[in-house]
Amino acid sequence: MTNDIPQYFDAAFLRWFRERTEETWRSYPTRTFENFVASHVGGNDWQQGTCWLGGLSEQEIATIEQRYQMPFPPDYRLFLQLLHSVDRPMVVLTLLGCWYTMQRSRMTNRFYNSACKHVSSSCANPACL
Repeated sequence: MTNDIPQYFDAAFLRWFRERTEETWRSYPTRTFENFVASHVGGNDWQQGTCWLGGLSEQEIATIEQRYQMPFPPDYRLFLQLLHSVDRPMVVLTLLGCWYTMQRSRMTNRFYNSACKHVSSSCANPACL
């Protein structure tokens, strides 16, 4: 893995970004409920071992654009084609009245709670292999 940040937002940058984020997530210590409460703030946090799922097909992107009648700019289309989403939800702590609740973000099952849909040599998550 290289530490040199690619100069342009292109496929090379997104591959570099995937490598760096997955390397960080492999050993990332997910915050616990106690950590959130001790800091007196809520928020979101990544889960250790998070991996990128890979991208959407051109047809999937076109279908979304048609459904919402909104074309995506080229740089966002590139992101959607190469990365799009991660394999697990973020951990979320919210304050409801005087009760803290720790939960995992609720997202469409198409994106979460399934095996990774990409093969990445940099991803150590067994579900990705």
